[in-house]
Amino acid sequence: MMQESIYTCILIDRQAANLLEKKISLYAPQKGLIQTMIVTEKQYTAINYISGASNNNINDKFERLTVI
Repeated sequence: MMQESIYTCILIDRQAANLLEKKISLYAPQKGLIQTMIVTEKQYTAINYISGASNNNINDKFERLTVI
């Protein structure tokens, strides 16, 4: 079985990102592939849309918060 999933988490700074990576590595299985990628806000705003359009609806309500 193959599972491809993408999880996102918005963090305040690189120190918090590094801490989360360490926490994930504690619970990661020995087999399989788990990868992380840190993207800065400047890099994120440079995303080019090839197909579709950006979603300008901002959902900043606490109910939308997902803790991984």
